[in-house]
Amino acid sequence: MSQELKQNRNLKIDPNILQNRASNPESSVWVGASAGSGKTKVLTDRILRLLLPNKSGLDACLPHKILALTFTKAAASEMALRINKRLSDWAVMPLEGKKGLRHDLQKLIGHEPSDIQIETARKIFAVVVDTPGGLKIMTIHSFCQSILGRFPLEADLSPSFSALEEDQAAQFLTQAQQQIFKKAQNEKGSPLHQAIHHIALHQNEDQFHLILKNLMSERRQLNDILKKNFGTDGLYNALCQQLNIPAGLSEDELQHQVCEEASFEAQNLWEACKALSTGNKTDIERGQKIQQWLEHDQQKRVENFESYYQIFITTKDEIRKSLATKKISENNPDILQTLQDEGARLLEIKQQIDAIKISTLTRDLFIVGDAILKQFEKIKENFNALDFDDLILKTLDLLQGQTKPMKNLDVTPWVRYKLDQGIDHL
Repeated sequence: MSQELKQNRNLKIDPNILQNRASNPESSVWVGASAGSGKTKVLTDRILRLLLPNKSGLDACLPHKILALTFTKAAASEMALRINKRLSDWAVMPLEGKKGLRHDLQKLIGHEPSDIQIETARKIFAVVVDTPGGLKIMTIHSFCQSILGRFPLEADLSPSFSALEEDQAAQFLTQAQQQIFKKAQNEKGSPLHQAIHHIALHQNEDQFHLILKNLMSERRQLNDILKKNFGTDGLYNALCQQLNIPAGLSEDELQHQVCEEASFEAQNLWEACKALSTGNKTDIERGQKIQQWLEHDQQKRVENFESYYQIFITTKDEIRKSLATKKISENNPDILQTLQDEGARLLEIKQQIDAIKISTLTRDLFIVGDAILKQFEKIKENFNALDFDDLILKTLDLLQGQTKPMKNLDVTPWVRYKLDQGIDHL
């Protein structure tokens, strides 16, 4: 936090003073504030001050040279309404008095307005009305659409492309999902079919669709990750390496491995069961449960692994503090160590199982997500349409020279130059 901001908080400066500072066009300002604290007022005041000559007499900014971007249409409309209302009031209000133009301008700019500022304030409403399209206050998506509309060929788009509304994009995405699920059904045994089946075992339908929706909203990151890791297999191998597990090892295979008698201290556990049988009711029950698991063959041990795990580990995945009563522990110190070692082994196995789930489910989600995304893109191409995310991503590619037509032709500076010629203040 800056020293000035700390001082402002300590001194509790009048918010009007802080807002006046933030609305000064001669300052570069970042405003962070909660809802209803006056952010929109600061932004509208800043635009109004841009439309006026400054204190030193520098010419006002022309209305069409100002660009204001918001996230929502409602916010854009609200800003436009406030500015137009203020400008229309300036055109007709009396010059003097508390409700006069001079007093209103003084509150806005923080000092006595000059004659040229007063004269400009009287006329600016007419100038804005005569400006084609008025003040450019729009959503980010509208701005991106306007850029793509100016440079469709450079953006590798058809000049007649259309922008989808949210409900239309949602319908297309649902359609893409249904087509991919149908395809997977017809290709039983394929990686896509196996991925959907595996996810369905761990997630219900609502959770599955929510995850897919979130994945689709991060399509650029999805594509970048797959490209960086050479596809879903590369991503899976990288995850396995990061999680320190062998690639290709399944949860079932791991459980069979750890349930082999050679993988645990069977003789020591039998001794522990014998010692526990001499204790109280809790000791006896614990010993009987361990003994039952030891007596099973490998397959039965796998099937009862979860209940065996709970003998040693709490619901918080911690080794139980009391694996034997005090009497048993004092009379058989080695037994307590055996039980604790087995608990530590089971915890490590649980971590490996979780790592396998993370890596395989992530791989499967990317398999399904990638397939749906590609089908979604095909549907949009058929309709020559872009959704909201496309508008932003296509504009970003255009400005960075990442579109196909621009990879061999360095026209990015020209596109930026044309945009810069139309904007003085953002």
